[in-house]
Amino acid sequence: MSNISLIVTLLFGALFAYFIARMVWAIGRNLVQGMLMRRQLRQRLAGMPLGQALERSGADPASYLHDRQIHDIEVQLRNCEGCQELDQCGDALATDKPTEQFKFCPNYDALFKPKDKDKAEPGGS
Repeated sequence: MSNISLIVTLLFGALFAYFIARMVWAIGRNLVQGMLMRRQLRQRLAGMPLGQALERSGADPASYLHDRQIHDIEVQLRNCEGCQELDQCGDALATDKPTEQFKFCPNYDALFKPKDKDKAEPGGS
């Protein structure tokens, strides 16, 4: 009986080791893919007016890409790519207009709209 329990224990140990190895491999692969995806997003962002506007507003583009969900970033990049106000945006960026005045930007509400302190704090104190 002790031989059978030793074999079963070794099999469970081997299965557990296999599970741990696969989990570490999957997590590592996910981290590498995430870094590559964020690097590609950074390259896209660098060539767009949105990247310049983020820098103008004092936001670090690397933090922007790291702190926000990929879906939200993709929506904002597509909004910028399909924007009909590129001339107005270019003029605003060239004249050092503050980003709080970029009301023509399709990403204005999500990125540049000034936050109301009374609404941010419950109770308004």
